[in-house]
Amino acid sequence: MEREEVLMGVFSRWFDRWALRTQKREMQSFVDQLAAMDGAEIGLLLAVATHMRNTLEDEGKMLMDPIVTVPIDPTPILILRGMISEYQKSRSMSDAAAAMVWLHTMRVGARHELRGTARVMWRELSRGMPHVAGASVDVYRVTGQFPRTYGYEEFPKGLTPEPV
Repeated sequence: MEREEVLMGVFSRWFDRWALRTQKREMQSFVDQLAAMDGAEIGLLLAVATHMRNTLEDEGKMLMDPIVTVPIDPTPILILRGMISEYQKSRSMSDAAAAMVWLHTMRVGARHELRGTARVMWRELSRGMPHVAGASVDVYRVTGQFPRTYGYEEFPKGLTPEPV
């Protein structure tokens, strides 16, 4: 019995390190993509991501305090992963990217090692804040509906780009 426990412990530690490396790599790749975008492009992403956040919060999924939320209820991470997969299958890449904003944000609640990269992500996203209103008009032209962007200028708790 002891040997099985030791093997499970070794496997568990290996899997944990692998998962952290994978999540770091995915988040850094996303941040690199944001860094290559201009403010208007990020404004569109932020408008869609904020609409998504407001919709999920209406459904009871709290996304703006990941460090508190995820240890209590990790289901938003699973929901977001599923959403990303579905959006990618349907080739809705702007929606997939918006869901990635929240997946990477929520992962910080489970993996504090990701917090620094998440702050950089939100710094990049903040470049789009001045463009959200214009992007909302663009979304309206395409979909016939304005995205719900209230709160777009807020940062998730613990992830302000410049901590004070």
